Amino acid sequence: MSIDDQLLNKNKEEESADRVSDLREAQRSELAGGEETDEPRSVREAVIQKKREEAAVLAKEEETGKIASAAASPIRKSTSKLLQQAWLNLADSWGLTLLWIDIHVWLGSIVGHNFFCKLGQEWMDNNIVAAENEYAKSQGKPLGTVEPMVLVGCNLGCLFLIIAIVALIAMIAGAIENPLRALYEVLKVITGNFWKSSPPSS
Repeated sequence: MSIDDQLLNKNKEEESADRVSDLREAQRSELAGGEETDEPRSVREAVIQKKREEAAVLAKEEETGKIASAAASPIRKSTSKLLQQAWLNLADSWGLTLLWIDIHVWLGSIVGHNFFCKLGQEWMDNNIVAAENEYAKSQGKPLGTVEPMVLVGCNLGCLFLIIAIVALIAMIAGAIENPLRALYEVLKVITGNFWKSSPPSS
C-alpha cells in the first residue's frame, strides 16, 4: 500500500471519528435543551415527571396539615380535657354533662377532629405528640369502641327518663283537674288487684 493510500485512510478515520464526536455533542446539547424546557421526550420520562409532581403536592399538603394540627393542638387539648371531665362528672351532675359529650361529638363531626378529638382519644390527648403514636392509637381503639356504646346507652336512658317524667306530670295534672275521677281510678286498680289476688271462697 502506498503512502498516499495510507494518508487517505487515515483522513477517512479521522473524519469518521469527528462525525461520531459531533453526533455525540449534538445528542448532549439536545439533552440539555430538553432539561431546560422540562418537556418529556418519552412516555417513561413523562410518567417519572408526573410522579415527582404528585410527590411534591403530597409533601406540601402534609406540611400544611402538620402546621394546621400544630396550631389546633392547644384547642384540642382543652376540648379533650373538658370531655374527660364530662365523663368523670357524669354521675355527680345527674347526667347534665352528657349534653357536653353530645355537643363535642357533634362539633367533631362538623369542624373536624383536629379541634374535637374522637371518643376514646381524650384520655391520650394530655400529650398530642403521644396521641399521634401507633401505640397510643392502639390503646385508644378499645375506648373508641366502648365510649360510643356507653354514650348511646346514656342517651336512651335519658330519653326514657324524660318520657317517664312527662307521663308522671300528665298523671298529676289529670288528678288535679278531676280529683274524684282520679280517686275512683286508683280505688278501682287497688280493689281489682285485691280481688284477683284473694282466693275464691268455697
